[in-house]
Amino acid sequence: KNNNLKSKNDYLNWLKESNIDEDSFIEKVTQPYKLRKYCKEKYLHMVETKFLEKKTHLDQVVYSLIRLDNLDTASELFLRINEGETCFCKIAEKYSLGEESKTLGVVGPIPVNKGHPAIASMIRSLRPKEISSPFKVGSWWVLIRVEELIEAKLDEITEINITTELFDQWLDEESENIINNFQID
Repeated sequence: KNNNLKSKNDYLNWLKESNIDEDSFIEKVTQPYKLRKYCKEKYLHMVETKFLEKKTHLDQVVYSLIRLDNLDTASELFLRINEGETCFCKIAEKYSLGEESKTLGVVGPIPVNKGHPAIASMIRSLRPKEISSPFKVGSWWVLIRVEELIEAKLDEITEINITTELFDQWLDEESENIINNFQID
């Protein structure tokens, strides 16, 4: 299909021009499917446990952020937003001192744990659409509003990713064992 082959004869000519025999071609095409099937058969029983271990790293969030350099301004803007005088996005665009001013304050979707630990902790403590009071992160005063929390789900794609990760982990361990046990005579 990718090579616009419309007949068996086109296919055989393409194999000849590509200097590949049919068995090698079929092996190359089917290898990812075979590997996925093997991983599923070998590691499916471990997927749920691994998923639960990794879930906090798989959850994603979309949040709005305003970074300011002093507490008084941050407190005043927090009150203006909280009392409905203006919207978070306008304040972010006009006052935020970080790159998020270019996106109306919106960050994400990104993994919850990515970034500064204080921000990740605050995100976990807020409900969607709730605005944090100003808090210190490094040299900045920060306001955050969680727009959407996207919880990881154990779907087919996640299952494939985890079984493949478990296989890769086993492969790395086996390779390391072989290298460590290799002795030069």
